[in-house]
Amino acid sequence: MAWPLTPLTTYLPGQLPAIKAADLMAIQTAINRGFLGTYSFAGLVVDGTGGQDATPTPGGIKTSGGIAAGGPVTVGGSAFGKTVPTPAPIAGAIYQDTRIIAAGFFGANATCLYGYNVSAVARTPSVPTGSFIITLILGSTVGTLVPVASVIAAVSASAQTVMQTNNSIRVDVTNAQGFVDQPFNLIVVGGG
Repeated sequence: MAWPLTPLTTYLPGQLPAIKAADLMAIQTAINRGFLGTYSFAGLVVDGTGGQDATPTPGGIKTSGGIAAGGPVTVGGSAFGKTVPTPAPIAGAIYQDTRIIAAGFFGANATCLYGYNVSAVARTPSVPTGSFIITLILGSTVGTLVPVASVIAAVSASAQTVMQTNNSIRVDVTNAQGFVDQPFNLIVVGGG
């Protein structure tokens, strides 16, 4: 391994060599690069105390306090399995394939009142009432997204979802009489 993981020079108390300017400059440069974020770190432990011996998880960050991110947080890993028993959840873990892919609140007149990752809302062409197509900006492989819708109505109605394509979801809102226009929420989880 190269500097800064191995010494540039071995120093012994009261013996030569004397401290060299090149070593001092290398130390200063390493500290600067650490603060500027231009050096990689094997792992990081932030314990709120500092100065303690620590063994970081390779490539990981462990904190004793919360983490505030000023931008998006990207996660990896997979929680889903293809055979039973499936993997058990790990408390507090977020995985690439269990995060929220899209969400929104939609009006009875096929409008998006607010949403995330929604590019279009339209009525299903073959059904004039109570059936909507929600198109996502970014979708995923068919079968890796799980859409769930719920009706926001004073009347008894329910919503059913079907993945149409890798980036479109059909939401059918019905009551005892059949299709009905009612506002609904939609949340889509899975792997993107």
